[in-house]
Amino acid sequence: MDFTAATASARHIRELYKQLEERLHGSAWTPQELMLGYLYDIGELGRLVMAAEDRWLYKGDLPRELEDKLSECPATGTGRQAVRVPLVGFGSCRSLGR
Repeated sequence: MDFTAATASARHIRELYKQLEERLHGSAWTPQELMLGYLYDIGELGRLVMAAEDRWLYKGDLPRELEDKLSECPATGTGRQAVRVPLVGFGSCRSLGR
């Protein structure tokens, strides 16, 4: 997928999340809330990587959860999830912009 297609896909996904946020919470997430969600995902990814290296105790389906989390984080995903770059809207190529 080229960058233009990836950007369009990311923007479409962000718009779908925006609609969900508005329906569930009455408004879309603010840039600050998007950033907190992004930081949470990156922290969780770090713990899963540490667990894969036997540096973090983890109970669960590590291979599946690591694959799922990698597909959610920017520049780490593969396949159709590779473009879920959650932070467009902050003025760079990052997620799903507005």
